[in-house]
Amino acid sequence: MLELTVQKKRRKWPQEGEIFTVKLSRSEEELTFYGKVLAVNVDPWFMRLDRNPESDLLIVAVYQQGCTPEDGPNRQLFRPQIINRLGWTTGYFLTVDTKLVSAEEHESTRYWSDGLSPETFYKIDWTTHEVEKIQEPNSQWIGQLSLGNHLTLGQWIAESLGDELKLPGKAVDWS
Repeated sequence: MLELTVQKKRRKWPQEGEIFTVKLSRSEEELTFYGKVLAVNVDPWFMRLDRNPESDLLIVAVYQQGCTPEDGPNRQLFRPQIINRLGWTTGYFLTVDTKLVSAEEHESTRYWSDGLSPETFYKIDWTTHEVEKIQEPNSQWIGQLSLGNHLTLGQWIAESLGDELKLPGKAVDWS
């Protein structure tokens, strides 16, 4: 069973282009994965009536073990995901570098399926807030509109390795 490893807590908000590490450990083994912030202030406003231009949501990509963002979007472990910034404030994500987000990386954040209706697809420009409901896109990059956090990313990484994530904290005995 894998556990997320605390690296360093940080109050500063992540910025677009930040490259970060996620570390998971099991027994004596520590696994490091790299991620990159592809978009900041992401607000799935089209799903609500109110709009929040200062949203603390981000779109991030996590790369296969042994790969970095420089290896390109084809080395992503799973599709880009919308998460909050708790990974940084709790210390599970550590920023190690910053690089501009490429056009190809931006393109990997454009196509999403509706989390409640997976047959519904959107093309979204997170910068201009243009949203277009479309037929299933001819793209390998289709994310699912849902909100995650550091635990969600840890779970997806663990699942990609055929393992489980041990959640932090004490287990509660409800009996």
